[in-house]
Amino acid sequence: MSDLLKLYPRPWRERYGEEFEALLADRPPTVRHRLDIVRGAIDARLHPELVNPDHVIDRWWLAPFAGFGLLLVALLIVLVSPERFDAYGSYRDASAAALPWLGAVALLIVGIARLAWLLPPEQGLMRVIASVGMSAGALWALAPWTWILGMTLFGAAAAVAIGAWRGRVLPGWLAAVLAVTAGLPIALFFAMAVLPWYAMREAGVSYVVFFVAVVLVWPLVALCLLRARRQDQEPATRSLPDARGSARRASEAAQAKVGEVR
Repeated sequence: MSDLLKLYPRPWRERYGEEFEALLADRPPTVRHRLDIVRGAIDARLHPELVNPDHVIDRWWLAPFAGFGLLLVALLIVLVSPERFDAYGSYRDASAAALPWLGAVALLIVGIARLAWLLPPEQGLMRVIASVGMSAGALWALAPWTWILGMTLFGAAAAVAIGAWRGRVLPGWLAAVLAVTAGLPIALFFAMAVLPWYAMREAGVSYVVFFVAVVLVWPLVALCLLRARRQDQEPATRSLPDARGSARRASEAAQAKVGEVR
């Protein structure tokens, strides 16, 4: 299989793969055509409904993904912020990270809300849990030191993942990854609250696992929205022949150019 063909999603390859490889073998693409083919592959992945009308990407995935970017910006600001000292010891003045932090949590809440909206009606309890968690998350954005509120938000994310799996909105493996990742910080948080303080300090790796799991919730919610099966979407009306996309047009352009040279 050509490396260029591998760039396209599986449904596209199954439908047009043989013809595509035949065209590449007959008319080897130039650098410009290769760039156009890559652009076509991106278009095919962003618009899978052209090949499979039942698969429509939910554009709401951009919200938690953008929130992930803001979260990284907030963490970077915290790391480079000046160190202050008071009667209790040293701390970092991270006031400059307040705005990106607020944006990051707000966009995560938007992503969880969208995923909860996609749940079927029989998963009403999971929607209620999501509403409670999102309300707590809004307060957590204003007071990030109140981790119990953040854990409530992550609990809502785990509940929505379970509801999405039960409602056949998400594949089981992806729902499990989100549920476990969102549940891990909750388990470590309560372990730190119950166990002696020195027990968790001696196991320093637990803090690393805690914060890594927290950060991963953002991109996982975005991935879930990318893979979610939308129940409120009408079947696509665009014709399947249009699914050839930019890659097909690039190959035809190459043929036309060869014909002109002849």
